[in-house]
Amino acid sequence: IFIKEFIAIYEGLVSNQMASLPVLSLQYSDYAVWQRNYLEGDVLSDQLSYWASKLSNVSSLVLPLDYTRPSVQSNEGATVFYELDKELSNSLAVICKEEGVTLFMLMLAGFKVLLSRY
Repeated sequence: IFIKEFIAIYEGLVSNQMASLPVLSLQYSDYAVWQRNYLEGDVLSDQLSYWASKLSNVSSLVLPLDYTRPSVQSNEGATVFYELDKELSNSLAVICKEEGVTLFMLMLAGFKVLLSRY
């Protein structure tokens, strides 16, 4: 469906005409109503008991702070730039190629390992 609609929109843009896409028979709200009706009674209690048992012995993640936090939190942030040297960057690229992953996936795995240590 996505490919067909993408092609139709692209062809419409190329020919400077509006693409005529069929009206969807189901909308997201229909799915949300179905899911809400499905997750009732026994199904809901089974799901809740499953996750309660899985998360029963999990402790919260306490990360070390780099500075004391203010009593009133704000949404202000900052940007930090860090460049890897060429040798490290090339080594990471080689690992990514050997494992068949993207650099994002490799760095995310490293971040998750770091979090697991805490």
